[in-house]
Amino acid sequence: DRNGEKISLQDIHPNLLICNINCRTILEKMLNWAKQSIYIQTQYITDNSIRNILQQKQENLDLKIIVANTQTNHELKYYFSEKNWKKYAKKAYLHTKTILIDNETLIVGSINLSQNSLDKNREVAIILTDKILIDQYKKDFLYDRSSIQ
Repeated sequence: DRNGEKISLQDIHPNLLICNINCRTILEKMLNWAKQSIYIQTQYITDNSIRNILQQKQENLDLKIIVANTQTNHELKYYFSEKNWKKYAKKAYLHTKTILIDNETLIVGSINLSQNSLDKNREVAIILTDKILIDQYKKDFLYDRSSIQ
């Protein structure tokens, strides 16, 4: 699309999320379909639709969120139980953008969970299903989360 040509959904590999073409739709579907767990590590979560999906899911599954220690994330306390989210206190900037769903699907990319990123920016992410990568990611995620005071 750099040359002004429109990218169609058929042109996008099913394991690739591209904002602002298919990322919101696929991401929201994947989060809604989660049955056991959602682990997220990201700078912030400001998109209302994503926050609402996660808020509804927190009662029925294992939701764990790590966000940056910024003022923007202060309002997450109105959406999520204290046990579900933590601010990464070591520094304000957290560049990681990952989502693990049901220990089976890992999304890694540049997508921030904001309306601007999902609907306006050019962002990409890849959907991974490799069990070895997922197990290593989960181990690292849980270690990082346990080290947050």
